[in-house]
Amino acid sequence: MDDCDLTKLLASPALLQPKFDRNILEYESTVPSSVEEVKFSCLTSDTGASYQLVGNNGEKTVPLKAGKLNEIRIEVSAEDGTTKNYYVLIKRLSPSDASLKNLTISNTTIRPQFSPDCVEYFATVPVSSPQVVVTATPPEQKCVVTVENSEAESKVTLTLSETRLKVTVASADGSQTKDYFVMVQRKQLPWPIYIKDKKLAKEMECPMMLTPMYHPVAIAGSNPKTVMSKPCMDALTRRSKVNPLTGENLPTDWRVIDSELDAQINVATITSPYYYRGCTEDVSLSSVGQKIKSDSNKPTLELDVNEITDTEWYKSAKPLDLTQHKVEVRNWERRLQQMAVGGKCETKLKEAEENMKCYWSKLPTSHTDVLVRDEEKFAITGELREAAIAYAACIGETSAYSSFHLQLGHVLEEQHYLKQVYGIGLEIGKVQSTIGADDDAKESSKMEECLAICALKGVLPGAPIAEQLKAIDSEYKSLLEAGQSGRADHVQGLYAWRSKEANKDMKTALQFSDQSDLLTQAHLKYMDAMKKDKKDFHAVLHAGRLTTENGLFNEAVEILQHASKLDPKSVEARFLLGYALCSQTDIVGAQRDAAVKYLHQGLQHWLQRRFEEADVSETPRTSNATFHCDDLWRISNVFVYRAFFLLADELRRNPKQDYRTPQDILHIITLNVSSAICSSFTRKSDLFQQLEWILLTSHHQLIEILAVATPIDVDLVAQRCKFLSAMIGSSSLPRDSKLLNFQKKVSQQLVLLNPCDSEALRLLGSCQLNFYDSFPQPKDADPRFLTYAIECFETSMSLEGKPAAGEAHKQIQAQQWWIDHAASKVKPPAATSKAHTSNSTTTSPPKRGGKTAATSTATASSSRKSTTPATRGRGRGGSIRSGRVAAPASNKAGKVTTSAKSTPSGKTQPAKSTSAGSVEKSESEKMEKNMSVTAAPPVVAAKRNNPSFLTRLGLARALNKTEDRKSEARDMYEQVIDMAPEHHDAYIELAEILVVSDPLAAVDLYCKFPCSGEEKNFDDAFISGEVVHILMKEQQYDDPHLLTHMVKWGQIMGFGILDKHIATLEAKLKNDLLRKTYCGINRKAEDDSEVLQFFKFKCWI
Repeated sequence: MDDCDLTKLLASPALLQPKFDRNILEYESTVPSSVEEVKFSCLTSDTGASYQLVGNNGEKTVPLKAGKLNEIRIEVSAEDGTTKNYYVLIKRLSPSDASLKNLTISNTTIRPQFSPDCVEYFATVPVSSPQVVVTATPPEQKCVVTVENSEAESKVTLTLSETRLKVTVASADGSQTKDYFVMVQRKQLPWPIYIKDKKLAKEMECPMMLTPMYHPVAIAGSNPKTVMSKPCMDALTRRSKVNPLTGENLPTDWRVIDSELDAQINVATITSPYYYRGCTEDVSLSSVGQKIKSDSNKPTLELDVNEITDTEWYKSAKPLDLTQHKVEVRNWERRLQQMAVGGKCETKLKEAEENMKCYWSKLPTSHTDVLVRDEEKFAITGELREAAIAYAACIGETSAYSSFHLQLGHVLEEQHYLKQVYGIGLEIGKVQSTIGADDDAKESSKMEECLAICALKGVLPGAPIAEQLKAIDSEYKSLLEAGQSGRADHVQGLYAWRSKEANKDMKTALQFSDQSDLLTQAHLKYMDAMKKDKKDFHAVLHAGRLTTENGLFNEAVEILQHASKLDPKSVEARFLLGYALCSQTDIVGAQRDAAVKYLHQGLQHWLQRRFEEADVSETPRTSNATFHCDDLWRISNVFVYRAFFLLADELRRNPKQDYRTPQDILHIITLNVSSAICSSFTRKSDLFQQLEWILLTSHHQLIEILAVATPIDVDLVAQRCKFLSAMIGSSSLPRDSKLLNFQKKVSQQLVLLNPCDSEALRLLGSCQLNFYDSFPQPKDADPRFLTYAIECFETSMSLEGKPAAGEAHKQIQAQQWWIDHAASKVKPPAATSKAHTSNSTTTSPPKRGGKTAATSTATASSSRKSTTPATRGRGRGGSIRSGRVAAPASNKAGKVTTSAKSTPSGKTQPAKSTSAGSVEKSESEKMEKNMSVTAAPPVVAAKRNNPSFLTRLGLARALNKTEDRKSEARDMYEQVIDMAPEHHDAYIELAEILVVSDPLAAVDLYCKFPCSGEEKNFDDAFISGEVVHILMKEQQYDDPHLLTHMVKWGQIMGFGILDKHIATLEAKLKNDLLRKTYCGINRKAEDDSEVLQFFKFKCWI
């Protein structure tokens, strides 16, 4: 009697969702625009029950409104009067609707998730996907869909980089259309490729990666045209808004996607990626990914066990001798155990696993997702700390298990990696002391200022506190000498604050961390694990790995041979063993050949890993393992690149058939380390600087191979030298004597190749000026450096507008380095304009091995008088920037520590090691030892030398350091301002000359600077700040420029920057100026009620 259920519900021709069920009360459906009505057919469960379509006058047919959601309520009544409602929602499409129902692309997933209202999407496809199929589902069949003006679901050809696809939908009645766009990015090939046309190869070569450009981006208005791969351009302009190759300021809307060049690259013909195996088939660049996967010449990666089992050391019964190692509980490990809370070992292991999962989830996934807050850093380091405590507690409970020691070693090494990659150290006490403080922002601001000053002086954030305080003190003295007493007082306050905070940090940090090196601790735990169980392959492998990285090659060979016995098919064990063997000079003959084979097998495996990562649509995380140290083949592993350098060196001395050539290996390093740099999370980390040294090393060694080729391709060598100079200029490396020596030799090589190239002369002049400024006192500097710099700049200017060809100017030929070269150089080989790839041997590289950290000599302060402000914007003093060595206009603002005495001839006296007990020389020392200046006769160049304001800026700086030509420096600065009116340096440096004799003239000069518009930067703020300082010092309170620049300065730096000047103006009763300044900075009207209340509080009205 009370049964009011339906047993059937149909709404023809609509298809209801979900499938009908008497207990489901709501249904929905979408019908084409051609369906004007639906007919309902229902059946009640009880024959005595009845139903009706509410509001439809008893009709079973319901008309549908186009483009609307039609709601139909079906009321079912039982015999006893009980009712039940079923609801059906039917959307009838509008005939003018041009929205898609769905959009997909083969082999990938679009982002964001599809929505009919969103028209812009992004997708990443594998490198081996030259084509994709776009499936666009219209709302109804009458809608017409086209993809790139072709039929839907047809294959669309992609370029090598990014392809913008347009999907057009036309409504059923043809009255409306709608466009959807998908940017499809094809992953970059991680293998070097070589365009057969040598001229095109040079034109299409990326200055950083030295491979055909990937998604080329040009700088608008650059002359000569500056083009780079997009990832490289993004990385090099992320913080420094200058042209990476020329050092010129970037104009507004400077970025231009070079689609024409991209199209040319896409159809270029290249040599087979397996050319070294004898494959002579030409390949289209667009299909190279498929070729790598399917080519019959593809080498097998299957390792032959007999290559290990047939060796004498494998057959020998000599056991692994670990008698010298003692397993013990060390102080740092005991402290970890004391921090553990009670609980069973199994529970702690599960907790440690959860800690590592949380750790990975909190790590940044891209360079745009950086960690800036202490809370974030604390959370990440806290997970590692808890995991270390858990594993240490397990060791304390049951020390017999090798896996506990191994896992603790992994956590300790992960802590080291965290600091290397992300710049996050385990300064737990420091982090805890800041969390929850009321003045977090204020303290953070002070720390940022301190770190900025340290960076200007070449001191990294992780440097000892003594070095940081020394840098701040140097800045204080420099500001006093420059007459900026107000700023000096502020810096003095920062010094006191940083010193006080350092004392707090030292006390609290001791509670949480040990002073020992994390890698040393990890190494000890690996050795403990290996001694506990010699059959634990992973323990043996990691012990051998760190022993190798520490340069203990004899011990490493024994351990890694044991690892290879445990697993003869392990490519990791072979690769590490090959490195350890090749690093020993007494390994010769068949044993050395086997070591080279092991290294080459590792290289092939590494390349296959890189290709597999590029051949999937999703982006892999930084490592595929639980710990980064478990992933030897990660792209950021510095040790692997050093092993590749060693392999290239071995193959230069002894080429082998079916092995990659030394040039190929160096190109592999250059391409992949560039990718690692472009995807790095911070420029301030130790790892980033090590990667930069590796990039410079690979560039340099490729130049060395080209320079000894017969015949020599002068154009290519010159181009590579300019690229290398730009990479030096764009690097974050400390500007010490090693880097300057390296830059000087590169510049000298450029001048020798073409002494009439004005850009080469400018680069050499800038470097010589930097050397002159690198000495703490003027009396210590060789005056020839300054003389040679002026000669180079003047010669460069004299060649502007002339062909970049001819004999060297007499001034250049008279310089000592040229004379020394001419005296020592034999007759050079004939020059040719054609590129030539050679396997000729080059300067023997230095020994490799030892610790992974590259030693860099930190820059120190000096007391020489300034000609450039110490702190502003990008930090100019002593910087080598964007393809030039920018001579520091201030000797005080970034002195270079000369750990090796340099002379104008280019010779360098030996310097003492800066790292006691270091087994391996730093990458910078390697390059300096290896760098030789190679010349060729001048080659006639089609180009003409362009005028450059940078040459005049360098000359102005050099002339300003002379005793008798200072007036000429002012003229040069004026020329720079005329040629580049938006270049800050010329205004600032000329104003510092004027302020000594005519402060108001300096103000007038500053006021000529064209403001950068709404997006003002710190250089703009510096100029406004200088105007305010000068006018306040001269008591020119009524000067209209004072109000203007107080407002500009405050808008960028905040109202608090004016505190000292506000107090002075209050004392002088300049209330009208104060009110206008406050309102201008805060962009408020003077009659605002809150503003008036503030004015009354301040007694300004």
